[in-house]
Amino acid sequence: TKTSGRCFCTMRALIVSPSVHLYSYWGCPVNSGPCRRHYRIDHPIFCNHNKVVKKNAPKKKNRLLSSTNPQVAKGDGDKFVQAYIKAMPTWKRKVGERLDAIAQKVIPEVELAVRWNTPFYGTKRFSWFFGFYCYEKYVQVFFLNGSLLEPMPPEESKQKNVRYLNIFENDEIDLDRISDWIEQGSKLPGNRVF
Repeated sequence: TKTSGRCFCTMRALIVSPSVHLYSYWGCPVNSGPCRRHYRIDHPIFCNHNKVVKKNAPKKKNRLLSSTNPQVAKGDGDKFVQAYIKAMPTWKRKVGERLDAIAQKVIPEVELAVRWNTPFYGTKRFSWFFGFYCYEKYVQVFFLNGSLLEPMPPEESKQKNVRYLNIFENDEIDLDRISDWIEQGSKLPGNRVF
């Protein structure tokens, strides 16, 4: 039977511990499949078929960090990068879309990944050279081999080879220059960041 929106099953205890019980299946009114693991929270015992009720609940929105950078799932492939770009706030999303389009045009077989809430672009696995990150007032484009580019991107880093380009809301983006940097960077040794 159902009680207060929870699925309660008829069960027989097999193993008893202070906090967790394992039960054999006698019959669950929600699913035809067996209920193998149940947790006891005081009384009565409820099963994890409760999740069925929430199956079609809307997904939580990606949160923004204090820097306004999206907090997204890490992973390898285009869908993780696109999820990051989609979560970029306000005008920054357009910047992200332009940078992504340039990278994928210049490097047709580009490798993509998201780590530490940051999209990375590379020419092959473990050879990353380019990416970007949101700050409150600008989008920071980073080139991991930036000190080898001609001309070098304008902003220095504490890391020897890394250079930055900061893009503010009303800046005119030099797409040709960025495209050239990405093309140059793709031909240089990448960085095994992860």
